[in-house]
Amino acid sequence: MVYDLNQRSEQLLVEHGKWSPFINRVDPFLHRLMGACVGASIELACNARDIEYIARHQILSRNGNQLALPLSRFAAQKSLVPDELFGIRFGDTVRFFAVEIDRNSESIGRRRIAQNTFGKKLINYLDAMRNRAYKEEWGIPNMMVLTVTTNVTHMQNMMAYLQKLDLKLSERFLFKALLSFGSNWRVPPVLKMLEPWKQANGTLAISNPY
Repeated sequence: MVYDLNQRSEQLLVEHGKWSPFINRVDPFLHRLMGACVGASIELACNARDIEYIARHQILSRNGNQLALPLSRFAAQKSLVPDELFGIRFGDTVRFFAVEIDRNSESIGRRRIAQNTFGKKLINYLDAMRNRAYKEEWGIPNMMVLTVTTNVTHMQNMMAYLQKLDLKLSERFLFKALLSFGSNWRVPPVLKMLEPWKQANGTLAISNPY
């Protein structure tokens, strides 16, 4: 189910005690729609394989409901906010993932990955990983980053740029291209989000991204 809220509907939720801090997003609707399709597909894939899916609100409710991840004093900004956060439990192992949705919508003049917003976001994620900010803020022991974009060439450029930033930590980033959310977007069927993802070194991750 996909929906959007205007100011009046948000006010009604508050008045009736139904407002949740987990639905307060200000990014464009198509960006949220793509994120909703990706997130729902991952959860459905986990359920189909009897893998426990740990939702964002389950993680954040234990640590003050704060999705913003503080960065070190050396970073260009104070915090980083992922598009989604979830975990999966299989047996005695638990893995946690931040999700980034990228519709490759920036202007042609800023195509160089080092200059655009997503390039800076990769740098910030590396900062958070080096300082283990996710453990301090979210109370989780590990974190990988799943990036979903709409163009294969753009995905390859992001992976190449990340490799140059940090070859070792680049192994904790996985990428996938979904053409259905490109310029001529359409709502896709349930996505096979546990099919192979690409790692920054160009290799395929195992069929389940954990």
